[in-house]
Amino acid sequence: RDPKVFWYAASSKWIMVLAVNDRIKIYSSFDLKAWTFESDFGMSYGAHGGVWECPDLFPLTVEGSVTTKWVLLVSLNGGPNGGTATQYFVGDFDGKNFTIPENKTLWMDYGTDNYAGVTYNNIPTSDGRRILIGWMSNWNYAQNVPTTTWRSTMTIPRKLSLANISGNYILKSNPVVEYDQYKANNSDTSATGPLKSISTKDNKIIKTGSYEISFNADLNNSTSFLFALGNLKEKISLNYDKVAQNLVVDRSGAGVDFANLLVQKIYCPFIPKVGKASKFQILVDKTSMEIFVDDGERVITTIFFPKYQYDQLKIEGDGTMSLLSNFSLKGISRTVNR
Repeated sequence: RDPKVFWYAASSKWIMVLAVNDRIKIYSSFDLKAWTFESDFGMSYGAHGGVWECPDLFPLTVEGSVTTKWVLLVSLNGGPNGGTATQYFVGDFDGKNFTIPENKTLWMDYGTDNYAGVTYNNIPTSDGRRILIGWMSNWNYAQNVPTTTWRSTMTIPRKLSLANISGNYILKSNPVVEYDQYKANNSDTSATGPLKSISTKDNKIIKTGSYEISFNADLNNSTSFLFALGNLKEKISLNYDKVAQNLVVDRSGAGVDFANLLVQKIYCPFIPKVGKASKFQILVDKTSMEIFVDDGERVITTIFFPKYQYDQLKIEGDGTMSLLSNFSLKGISRTVNR
């Protein structure tokens, strides 16, 4: 299922990666008609909680270096927080075999609602980006979401990049720069200075339902941290569990409850960089929240369905030093700003 075909210039041939039950099969062709089997990958690698789907294989240059590695994406049921998710492998490809140095299970997104994403091929060399769009839902409840004229949506297009962090390759995801054109002129940057907490009520930007919240948080010097959106009756929250070293999303109190998975917390392993504040970029659009941490080193995508209009935001912690800085709340427009 789900063939992904690309041109492999080093051998002047086409390569196809194909998901077959619990593995990826690699084929080659000179004419896109006759295909030669080259190799298998994955029988004893990575997560196998369900059937493998939507493979994608592509090269990325490691940030700050001339080293090129190959990345293999594989989507499957049995993600880190239940239901569907996408794992990735970083290794080498020689036109026949994809190989990795060690068996690690790595997740592109720790949320429950970014699945089956693949990337565009043939983006001009002058651009050079690798851009992915994912399906923003989960097979555990996709057919039960409380919508009428449409069902499901897509993630924001994301630029993928590869970083070597403390000897480990990390696949980073960030909103494409074109997204900046949709940021509305209405904004609230009143809390740009270092603060212990931020709290807004009856906020006009949050009432629109589509906005970006960005800030830096010093999680090294705080034993508790809470980010919450909602109203007097509902909320969706993000907090940091310092003991367990997890970012935790709780959407159990955020509107319509139509699946067991919605009341379960979403956990994302996270350790703040020593001596540095953690950078958060959070995109909210009516029924979705896309969280990018430290320039996309960690990503959490989740959907929720509020019963009431949200108008409140709270960010707080108990740090001995100033917790928050560079706060910005900016609306997202439905039309491009020029």
